[in-house]
Amino acid sequence: MSYATRIQRLDQQALFDIRGPKEKIVRQFGSLLPAFPKIPNTRTKSATGELCWVGRSLWLLLVPVCDERKFEAAFYPKGLPADVSIALVSDAFVFFELSGSGVMQVMSIATCLDFESMPPNGTSFAQAFGLKTLILKRKTGYELVVDRSYGTMMEDCLRRAVGK
Repeated sequence: MSYATRIQRLDQQALFDIRGPKEKIVRQFGSLLPAFPKIPNTRTKSATGELCWVGRSLWLLLVPVCDERKFEAAFYPKGLPADVSIALVSDAFVFFELSGSGVMQVMSIATCLDFESMPPNGTSFAQAFGLKTLILKRKTGYELVVDRSYGTMMEDCLRRAVGK
């Protein structure tokens, strides 16, 4: 069986792993970041990028790769609180976009996550084809983010699920 689903490997995005007490992060970097999401496993968007709440004290910041150095310079000042960690992890991940009328069928093959009930700004880590995957709900489908070392495997799994 073949599903009408488009799989596209996306261009690199800058990705920052931000951990620590929200209050301290807001105090030091609040003007630089999009507003913090109010609900876990969602994301907020601003002109600068997207901030995903994916763990108790864990956020991921997605920004255009052309802005990576600007954010990196702002995030690594002297005097960063000891309980705040910000790591540039862009090079560790690869991004895929799934879109089309068959995307729901492909997602149901890929993961047991209740992805249909995700809000429009839903963001969650889950297993997809047995791989730890960041899943972002988008207007046209879903974006899957996996460890770069599994990129070829994910692409192969997605193509098989689509039936190509």
